[in-house]
Amino acid sequence: MKLSQERVLADLVDALGQVMGQDTIAVLRVDERTRVFGELELGSIEMVQVLDVLSDRYPLGDEFLEWLAQKPALTLARLRVGDIVRHIVDASD
Repeated sequence: MKLSQERVLADLVDALGQVMGQDTIAVLRVDERTRVFGELELGSIEMVQVLDVLSDRYPLGDEFLEWLAQKPALTLARLRVGDIVRHIVDASD
């Protein structure tokens, strides 16, 4: 069964809130267009923590880290919440 983008987005925003604080996420109004490393200023340690929270809900595995590692620095700097959501949904097929 294919995951819904809305459910994955809600879970990702929840994971971000667990790592960054729910108040911070509420103020930032995170949506699919929010840049992960830009607007959220998420560091690599926080990203690993977010992935750890998400891995309790989705089987991300090493493939997700490889997907991130293959991105050029400029593309990674522009990574949006929606990119992660779509990747998780597409990988669940």
